[in-house]
Amino acid sequence: MSTPPQEADSRTVDLTREERWVVHHALVQRADTYLEDERTVPAWLVQVVESIEADHDTITVRQGQKLISLLRGDCVSIPDADQEAVDGVLVELEAALV
Repeated sequence: MSTPPQEADSRTVDLTREERWVVHHALVQRADTYLEDERTVPAWLVQVVESIEADHDTITVRQGQKLISLLRGDCVSIPDADQEAVDGVLVELEAALV
């Protein structure tokens, strides 16, 4: 069985330290929601957290799409002070996924 292109297609994403922290915070916040609801944390989310913690700069297309949805959605709370960093992440992700 072959891997779907979105899963195998990795892209480089160049995030600043602040942007990485904001993404990490949003992902952990979302993971906590899954755990509080006694649901399994999605594999993509765990993989992106691990990648950020390992200081990797690649992401699959699928992970990037899901991260964009997460950062634009209402399921995580982004402090106003971090909104500029989130905007930078979204610009970088969208450019990488084109």
